[in-house]
Amino acid sequence: MTSAEALSEAFNMFEGSPTKFAGAIGGDVKRQNVEHWISSGRVPPAQRAGVERATGARVTVESLSDDGVHWVRVPDKGWPGKSGRPAMDVAKVAA
Repeated sequence: MTSAEALSEAFNMFEGSPTKFAGAIGGDVKRQNVEHWISSGRVPPAQRAGVERATGARVTVESLSDDGVHWVRVPDKGWPGKSGRPAMDVAKVAA
């Protein structure tokens, strides 16, 4: 699955509504951000964990990352899914 396909899957979980998807992600994510992601087929790395959380880990940061961003997992029982909370491996990205 490509990152664009993973994004489409996540988007469809919210009835194809940019407003509902943005609201589920929260923070400073707005409908316009989601619309841009859909048109570009890419979620910025800083927003990928929010997508994973909003989808209950059915769409993961890894599935949204076909651009070379590497993720590690930090144990966190409060995070959806069994793998733990995602954290961007900045040293790996810069290497």
